[in-house]
Amino acid sequence: MDASMNGHGRVPHPHTMSTDTDDWTIREGRNFVMAQSRRPGSHKCLLCHREVKEYHLHIRSEMAEFIVRFALYSQAHPEQEWIHVPTFKTHTPRIHGGEWGGDFGKLQHWGLLEEQGGVRADGSSRVGYWRITQLGHQYALGRVAVPYTKVVLCGEVKDTIGPDKRINEVRNFQYDELMANM
Repeated sequence: MDASMNGHGRVPHPHTMSTDTDDWTIREGRNFVMAQSRRPGSHKCLLCHREVKEYHLHIRSEMAEFIVRFALYSQAHPEQEWIHVPTFKTHTPRIHGGEWGGDFGKLQHWGLLEEQGGVRADGSSRVGYWRITQLGHQYALGRVAVPYTKVVLCGEVKDTIGPDKRINEVRNFQYDELMANM
C-alpha cells in the first residue's frame, strides 16, 4: 500500500494526519499536491481531481526545426504579427518529411513563442495563432542559448535545470543542414 494512504484509501492531512480532506484549506491541499507531484508517476489533485505530474521538458529536434522555420517565415512576413500555426504547418514541409507534431507549443515555456488569447466559436481557448518573441528569433538564428531543461507543473514553469544550450546543440537536430537548405 502507498505510504501516503491510510488503510481506508484516504489521504492523511499533512499536519494533523487527519484523513478528512473536507476540512483542508486550499493551501494545505495545494502543498500536499505539490509534494505528491515530485514522486514518480502522476497523482490526482484533491481539489480539482485532475492528474498532476511534474514534467522535465527539453527542446527536441522537431521543436528546433519548427522555431527556425517559424522565425524565418515571421521575418519574411512582418505584416503578420500572429501566425495561424495549423495553416503554417500545412504549407511548411519538414526537412526530412513526415508530419509536424504538436510539441511546438512547449516552446512557450522558454519564452520563445507566445499564444494568442481568445475563444473560438466552439468555446475552445486554442485559437491557433502564435507569434515568435524576440528571444525566439535570437535563439532560432543561433545568437543566444536557453536553459536545457524546464520543469513544468500544471502548465507553469517551476524550475530550470542544467546548462544553457544553443539551437545547434539540440540532440539529433541538423541546424547547419536546415540553414543550408533555406
